[in-house]
Amino acid sequence: RQFMLAISVVALTGLLFWCALAESPRWLAVAGRIDEACEVLGAMAKTNGRAPPPPPPSKCEEGGDALVPEPPESSFFADICDRRLRFRFLVLCFNWFSISLAFYGVSMSSPNLPFDVYMANILSALTPIPFYAVAPMLISVRWCGRRGAIVGSFIAGGVCLLLSAVMEDETASVAVYFAGNGALSLAFAVLYMWTSELYPTTIRARSMSINSVCARFGAICSPFVVDIGRTNPALATVVFAAPCLICGCLDLMLPETNGRKMLSTIDDVGSGSDSVGPEMSENEDLSASGTD
Repeated sequence: RQFMLAISVVALTGLLFWCALAESPRWLAVAGRIDEACEVLGAMAKTNGRAPPPPPPSKCEEGGDALVPEPPESSFFADICDRRLRFRFLVLCFNWFSISLAFYGVSMSSPNLPFDVYMANILSALTPIPFYAVAPMLISVRWCGRRGAIVGSFIAGGVCLLLSAVMEDETASVAVYFAGNGALSLAFAVLYMWTSELYPTTIRARSMSINSVCARFGAICSPFVVDIGRTNPALATVVFAAPCLICGCLDLMLPETNGRKMLSTIDDVGSGSDSVGPEMSENEDLSASGTD
């Protein structure tokens, strides 16, 4: 109870940022709140020492149409079930379930390894660090990108876990096991970015919240699989690895978002389920890199 109280107090400090953080200007613009979006952009420009943005477009005379049309009202579930988004939404839900199941399950399985329980947990915590360090480079290069990093990490992680279950040499088995743990850590880190870039702004927050719920289900299931591993380690490893391999194959059918503009509305998705925003120009790409 004292440990839970301590980490809860630390988490509550995040509420201090409530008043300091502004709403996303892109979301405000898509929602038709142009004046508020310009205010946020003006504050950002002032902080960064840049010229203020142009004033918001004025309304037409009374009785006319607005220069900036209000976004059409639509149901979230109707949007997410649209044929252009339905497949990627379901695949991403499975991605979040699978990575959470494997990531937390592999971490909690550390005491089952032939190590002292404390040393096993220390190694499990240190293993992802080099993979996190490599992730920014992988997602930025054209030959890999977000999709390549996710697909490669899922497949590598799943294969490593399966190999660790069948290898007879104990040292090699443990090394491959931790390599799989690191690969899954990389996939989990990049999945946040890739998921946000695959959804239009109008439904991004709600879609990602549902994906996060799927991840919580995976985390809930993982201790039960860990219990299986105490009597049958190979079966538990297969349960962790199989969904990851399936996700790696399914993700090949989703689009790459590196160097692409963010989607604003569902109409920007295009006619196919593998559509993304238009490619950024060189100036836009450099500008985005400078502000990240």
